Amino acid sequence: MMEISRNHKEEALIALCGLCGLRISEAIALQVSDVNVQDLTLMIRGKGDKERIVPISPRAWSHMNMALVDAFGLPDGRLCPWENRAARAVVTRLGRKASLTRSIASHDLRATFATEALSRTNDLRAVQEVLGHESVTTTQIYTLIEMNKMRNVVDW
Repeated sequence: MMEISRNHKEEALIALCGLCGLRISEAIALQVSDVNVQDLTLMIRGKGDKERIVPISPRAWSHMNMALVDAFGLPDGRLCPWENRAARAVVTRLGRKASLTRSIASHDLRATFATEALSRTNDLRAVQEVLGHESVTTTQIYTLIEMNKMRNVVDW
């Protein structure tokens, strides 16, 4: 039986953007020292050098823990050691490899996370905090899909 090889760094990149809601720039800047293994949280430096704490779900942790192990001892300790364009290319390539119906960009993962988080919690303010948005107005962009679902309920 052939064992499938896993790329822990790629897996971590997808988990950080798609399961934690990080921007690609935040994911590639993440270092070992930014991960609190005891509390399962991430210290994120977002836009404008603003810091926020983001919880790591068990599902996300299962996809990123080996990248953390791999990053120990590296000079910069980064979990996802790509520059911005290369990281974006990884996401697009993995989307093609997964035979998705359309081309996927890194921000699609963050948008999907936000939409799903909002759908599950109905807590716009909490989603705003996790995403690191300055204004709730920015977060409300992700309610469009929910509004479309509601419209389908009344437009029959």
